[in-house]
Amino acid sequence: MVDIVVRDLVKAQDIGMSMEQYLELVPGLAGQDFKRDEKTKRQYGKDIDCPQEWREHLAELLPREISYLGDNDLMTKLPPDARAENMMIYIGHEGT
Repeated sequence: MVDIVVRDLVKAQDIGMSMEQYLELVPGLAGQDFKRDEKTKRQYGKDIDCPQEWREHLAELLPREISYLGDNDLMTKLPPDARAENMMIYIGHEGT
């Protein structure tokens, strides 16, 4: 099942995979030695819809003023039809 798009920066291509598959790859990607290994992988999850559970947890952790449509969010200055419809996240490691 393809849940997310992972961008491979070395090959300049997108790869479809599940969020679970990508999260399993991240520790290995983050453990690479970019100075010594010429065959490093640089892959990051791009334009991922933030899962509802994460959104709820972030709402508990982050101050309201920096939340979506909070006091300091520039989206509040846009007309409603020009605002982003969802919260996006980027998941990556060093080099992405």
